[in-house]
Formats: sequence, structure tokens, C-alpha cells
Amino acid sequence: MSKTATEQSGDQHLYSKEEAAKRLGHISMATIDKHIRRGNLKVTKIGRRPFLSHSELNRISREGLPSLGNGDE
Repeated sequence: MSKTATEQSGDQHLYSKEEAAKRLGHISMATIDKHIRRGNLKVTKIGRRPFLSHSELNRISREGLPSLGNGDE
């Protein structure tokens, strides 16, 4: 069975970080990673890989993401 970037869990689609970045307006992977580390994006891990749910992407589309500012990582 082949796997795609989009996984399905029940009625909830899960998107890879790469796919989520495209769906959120082509933001960079570094930005996605920073928001995940800061807890601004909720992820579901499958093994060690983080995935973002369809409902999480909808939430971000409605509410937006907070500014990362100039804080050091």
C-alpha cells in the first residue's frame, strides 16, 4: 500500500508539515517548525513525524498565527 502526504484518520484528514505550509499560504518550513515549538500549532504525531489536522488548519485560517517577533530560538 502506498502512502501519500495526506493521511486520513476517521473523518479527520492529517496533513504533513510541507502540505500544511502550502495550504497556509506557502509559509516556510522554518516558520511552521517555530510555531510548532512554541505551541502555536497543535500537531498529531505518527511515529516521530508531526501532522496537522484539517480542523487545526481551518482554525489558523480563521484566527491567523501570532507574530514570532524577534525572539531567539
